[in-house]
Amino acid sequence: MFEYSEPVNTVTDMLTATAAYYLNASYYQYMLNLHKYKVMNVVYVFEAFHSRLLTLCSNTNKYLPAISLFRNYATIVKKELEVPTFCDVYINLPYHHDINGNRVEIFTGKVQDLDNISDNIFCSVKAPIKANLNIKSKKDIIIGYFNGDKLHLKSSEGNIIVDKFQGNSVKLKTRKGNINLKDYIQASTIIAEVLENGSIISGRLQGLTLKLKTKYGNISVESSYSYESLFEVDCGNFDLHNIHKSCEVLLKEGDINIGKYYYLTDEQLNGFDGDLKALVEKGSANIQLSRITKDSEINMLNGTLNLKLGDACQDYVQFKIQAKGCDISDNIKSTVQTVDKGVVLTPDINNESTVLVNCVNGTVNVESASWQDMIKSKLKKRHELLKYVDVIF
Repeated sequence: MFEYSEPVNTVTDMLTATAAYYLNASYYQYMLNLHKYKVMNVVYVFEAFHSRLLTLCSNTNKYLPAISLFRNYATIVKKELEVPTFCDVYINLPYHHDINGNRVEIFTGKVQDLDNISDNIFCSVKAPIKANLNIKSKKDIIIGYFNGDKLHLKSSEGNIIVDKFQGNSVKLKTRKGNINLKDYIQASTIIAEVLENGSIISGRLQGLTLKLKTKYGNISVESSYSYESLFEVDCGNFDLHNIHKSCEVLLKEGDINIGKYYYLTDEQLNGFDGDLKALVEKGSANIQLSRITKDSEINMLNGTLNLKLGDACQDYVQFKIQAKGCDISDNIKSTVQTVDKGVVLTPDINNESTVLVNCVNGTVNVESASWQDMIKSKLKKRHELLKYVDVIF
């Protein structure tokens, strides 16, 4: 845990003022490079330098002035606590600690608004993997792998980063900052919310209910296997790559990509699988549907919708489209019927569900996304890439 006695603009300023004169140049430069390229967190840079100075002082008094100078910039407080394996950890900086049964508190000692806490505080905590985490901070919160019951994190103006979690409840909130769920997150309830400016990025999400929301920013999800999911953005973009089950998407202004993405130049063979309710007030949408399991609805108040339908959609789903303009590709297997103010696509085999598409002030483009068409597209793109590489070399 670290608390500065005076503001330090950069890590380099602090290190130059202390260790540059006392440690050999190669070690000093090595540590700076680690921080520069984000290999080391600022807290660990400080710890490494402090440990280095203490080691040197154990052999000689030559480096004592360095430690004194170092402490003008960083006060280091370390405390090892014996806690139960299954415990509830509450953190609300600055530091103070209290243990009461299974409850471990690191806090101010009194109720305090996060906005009034100093910016120059860093807290590094190692806790049991089964611990429940309840953390409040003004700045960034970075969490490793935990397997407790709860993960509740709140920041007023910082980023929230979670490596991996398996438990029951995940609730993340920041006012200004990004939320990054880097790996696999599994919980009954998953909620991540940015109140003002910031984006949400996630790997694989799995649970019963999922809610991702930001006001000004983007939401990008690698895959979601949640029974009920809600994605909401006021102004920004969506990239929802591999989404399953019941899904609702709300966007006031921006662009949406659902069910497809690109790796290098190759289009991936996946799409949305479940039931979908989407509302776009202004923008454009690229939606690839592999399978629709229940009646669904896509509403666009203003903008263009590009719709790709997999084989299952063309075989078992009816599409009722109302749009200012509608273009149906020749590779669609469904029976196309023009009706008043729209088009109806009747499935090739059996009508098991219906998708209503309303785009009264824009256009809708529909084409096939069958496996055959996708493979042809991949081969074509790869061929074009190889031709491009030949031209370069």
